[in-house]
Amino acid sequence: KNPLEGSTEDRFAAQRFLENHEDWEATLRETLGPNGSKDWKVRAQQALEKQRFGAYEAAPPTSMESGVLIIRRIRASKLPRSDQWDDIDPYVVFNFDGVERKTSVAWNSSAPEWRVPGRIDDDEEGWEEVSFEVNSLSGHDLLGIKIKNFDKFSADDDVGFVDVGEGGVRVTDILRGVFCSDR
Repeated sequence: KNPLEGSTEDRFAAQRFLENHEDWEATLRETLGPNGSKDWKVRAQQALEKQRFGAYEAAPPTSMESGVLIIRRIRASKLPRSDQWDDIDPYVVFNFDGVERKTSVAWNSSAPEWRVPGRIDDDEEGWEEVSFEVNSLSGHDLLGIKIKNFDKFSADDDVGFVDVGEGGVRVTDILRGVFCSDR
């Protein structure tokens, strides 16, 4: 359930989560990098302040405009070895509105960052990106995220996934800066 649509107690659940979960902050830093982590924390705090003063609109618009969903700065950490002889060769599979997109394979990396080959800077152009055409987010906003291990001789193995309770992540929640721990 969305804490923004509930009681005052529910509305402050996100704040308590931010204040009491150091692992959540570490995960953000590892996933988004130091600047992305700070940005998300600032946005969450701003959303909480708006809630306190009644200025935050809890429900997304009934019809969101069309556009392009672009995912970049894709990284993972602490991925397990595929077996005792091989390092992991991960790639990420994104599913949105029935369309699947994949990153390249990050060879021999338990902490991959999907960057443009030859780039190590943090500019947006230095990162591999995955994009989806979006006609509307109304009713079609679930983004599936899986990490798989490439295997040349057999089926690729599942390594992990992101799921906040409905089989993925709601793009509208991300756009509104909502991170809900009980979904």
